[in-house]
Amino acid sequence: MPGEPSIETSVSRRYPSPLFFAAVLGCAAVWIATAWPEGGIAAQIAAIAAALYSSLDDPAPTLMSYTVWTIASLPIAAIYLFVIFPAIDGFPMLAASLAPPFLIIGYLQANPRHIVKALALGLGLIGALDLQNRFLGDFASFANVNAASLIGLMVAFLAVRVFRSVSAKHAAKRLIRHGWIDLANLTRARRPMNRERWAAVMLDRLGLVAPRLALSGSDVETEAGRSLAALQMGLDLLDLKSSVTNANDQRSERLECLLTKLTQAFRWFAAGHNELRPVERQALRATIDSELRECCKSGAAIQLTRLVSLVGLRRALFPDAPAPGSD
Repeated sequence: MPGEPSIETSVSRRYPSPLFFAAVLGCAAVWIATAWPEGGIAAQIAAIAAALYSSLDDPAPTLMSYTVWTIASLPIAAIYLFVIFPAIDGFPMLAASLAPPFLIIGYLQANPRHIVKALALGLGLIGALDLQNRFLGDFASFANVNAASLIGLMVAFLAVRVFRSVSAKHAAKRLIRHGWIDLANLTRARRPMNRERWAAVMLDRLGLVAPRLALSGSDVETEAGRSLAALQMGLDLLDLKSSVTNANDQRSERLECLLTKLTQAFRWFAAGHNELRPVERQALRATIDSELRECCKSGAAIQLTRLVSLVGLRRALFPDAPAPGSD
């Protein structure tokens, strides 16, 4: 829609293409240069690992944990392949022998705290066992295939470390910054946007910010409160601009001045500042108060909408300020 602010989606986009390229190219180069028969497995595992955890802010710790627990699954697989399987015959014995580890893995996977280790143990064990119609106890093949899998995981880990490793604190700050940028865009837009869309984007962003703040050790209550204030200010801005459109009014010089000052304030917050400078703070508050006094002179219903919007903006920006005219 022309004139509508470009609201960046709050779902953090992840483009794993550089990770795919680096991880797969590295494994493929070694595969071709050494003519390693299992080199293709390393390339496949590297691509899968890079895609599987590319949506995380910092996939490296998770990939390392996954690699460690995959290594832990290999001795279990070796015991089954070279000790237990040669001593059993038939499907019932096979199912009974495999039940204990897979029941434990299934139990662990139901707990979010252990889901990564359970997934690594399960997939590592399944891949290492490589069950076939006939038992083949080939240790050389077992070692080569699993070495290729581990190399693929390590290459994916190195690619993540080189190309993208974002801390939770940095991700939270980036999401908060996008909220203020969106508010600045909303303030300067010539046409009001959809209220439901704005609320959905900001609430979704708040849901992404809160857990990252908790992981980073930041003050979750304070920053979440600022994000909620940004949501409310956006709704107040939409109401304010809709009141002008519905009344077929031209924007007054005072309103244009107010929108300009709000845009500057939101950009100041987007730059990482928590408070306005005293002079700018006083000027913005005086502009809002001036517009409030003008709205109070008229009893029209459309003016009431503007009044409520201006009061909401004033309360969100200056929660501790005295009432207009009392200071």
